Amino acid sequence: RSQTVEEENTNGSPDDIIRCVCGAKEEDEDDSRMMIQCEGCEAWQHTQCMGIPKKKIPKQYFCEVCRPENHQI
Repeated sequence: RSQTVEEENTNGSPDDIIRCVCGAKEEDEDDSRMMIQCEGCEAWQHTQCMGIPKKKIPKQYFCEVCRPENHQI
């Protein structure tokens, strides 16, 4: 099941991978955008950047690297 930052309730662990299409590669405490974790590689991405509405968070999420066929270019 996909996790979002709201569900995680973390400050992030040192092992967390952040790789978003916006270029974010590390956690920014000033950035309040929701993030979602890929089930394949466990990378975190902003839901907004990935075009995922807050009310339509998928039960399983795979990033554009793990499942490129699920993402429009």
